[in-house]
Amino acid sequence: MGPGGGRLDGGAQGGAFYVEDGQRRVGQMRCRPYAWSNAMAVQGLHELIADTPWDGDPSALMFGSLGLPGTNTVANVQLRGHTCTVTAGPNRTALVRDGRTVFRATGARVAVRNFVLRASGASFDLDAGGPARVEVPGRGGRSRGRNVPAGRSHVEL
Repeated sequence: MGPGGGRLDGGAQGGAFYVEDGQRRVGQMRCRPYAWSNAMAVQGLHELIADTPWDGDPSALMFGSLGLPGTNTVANVQLRGHTCTVTAGPNRTALVRDGRTVFRATGARVAVRNFVLRASGASFDLDAGGPARVEVPGRGGRSRGRNVPAGRSHVEL
């Protein structure tokens, strides 16, 4: 709807504006595009995964969500030369990097911040919506994990 209840029609000829009485007026309306609207999809992406170089370690990631309803997945996100997929739900959160699961939490919704994965293990800050089990699967099928209480925790695995 345009101002005053009219309808906008953007066409190849500069567009037209239809007033409530249906009379067409060509070229009478100038609309500014909303440049920020193209970035709205990024908000959802950043709710599920983002890099956080300003929070300490420049290789740190943040992922998961306490606030999104249902189960949400974002796939094929390119971060620092890796392809990442995050699934965040009420009972499970997982981070897959280059086709390999590198983090898993079960039992509650979690938000992970400052996640740094090294060959020796992982460290991260966690906010859990309830008691949860967190694991960092290792090479050869061995996982390192621990139970965490509801609330905030710093975890080293």
